[in-house]
Amino acid sequence: MTGNTHLSLVPNARKPRTRAALATLVLGAVAAIATPGAVAVGPAQAQPPTFVQVNPVVVVNVNGVRETVVDYALPLAQNTAGSLLPVLCDPAPGSIFPLGETTVNCIATDADGTQANTSFVLRVSDTVPPPAATDLIVRGNRSSIKLRWHLPASHDIAGTEIVRYPGEFVVFHGTGTSFTDTDVKAGSSYRYMVSGYDWANNRARPIQVHATATKARLAEPQDWAKLTQPPLLSWAPAPRADYYNVQLWAIGAGPPRKVLSIWPKATRLQLSPRWTFGGKTYELAPGRYRWYVWPGLGQQSEGRYGDLMGSHVFVVVK
Repeated sequence: MTGNTHLSLVPNARKPRTRAALATLVLGAVAAIATPGAVAVGPAQAQPPTFVQVNPVVVVNVNGVRETVVDYALPLAQNTAGSLLPVLCDPAPGSIFPLGETTVNCIATDADGTQANTSFVLRVSDTVPPPAATDLIVRGNRSSIKLRWHLPASHDIAGTEIVRYPGEFVVFHGTGTSFTDTDVKAGSSYRYMVSGYDWANNRARPIQVHATATKARLAEPQDWAKLTQPPLLSWAPAPRADYYNVQLWAIGAGPPRKVLSIWPKATRLQLSPRWTFGGKTYELAPGRYRWYVWPGLGQQSEGRYGDLMGSHVFVVVK
């Protein structure tokens, strides 16, 4: 240092800014931020695949099954360029589907690994009722009423339901071909509706029968029973009867015709599809028949009979 010379020790010393200059800088920065279009530019986001032609509900109609194999068509998926992509679904086509609705979930993945999801409902539907029960037989006594029936050979039958009136009580629901109703009052009359059901709970056309909780002289078949096969004729024992005379008459357009007269000792007789009577051969063809029972007294050769025990009509149907 010589004379009046002064050396500054601060490197690159600058001239201080004025307040006006500082304000100008701040306003310029704010304007830059608020200017439209002045945003940061980053990498573009990938667009996911797109599913097309997705049916929200796919219906498969079946009959008489609880489940079925369904080989449904996969939904279509494409990338942003319109090219088709592979699709995976669960459950896959060719899987076993039960009756009712199952949700199917599907996924599509493009070459970049971007995925898209969709789903639809596959409905396995059975709207066909099962065949009706046949040969409904009912017989009662003072403490119970017994019903039995025949079910056609069909995979479309899951069980039978019986509804009793009055009261509309479901007294039986399940498998089997017979049921004994013990919740009855002696001497009271009831009406039963018997119908089969399938795995989808479709109901067959019901068949109806009336019965009384009392012991009838003619036990079965009940009056006006509808049958598809030769019935067992059954009746109560008669006092002092040594045998019985059972007669069967065919009822048609003309006068009734006697087609069978037989003398069993037991209180039952199983009819046959074909038989011989009076030198002629008969068969139990569709139509109406009336059967009668008389008690035989003493030796059959004596031809002594008690009073008519009763008669019933049954109808043979195809």
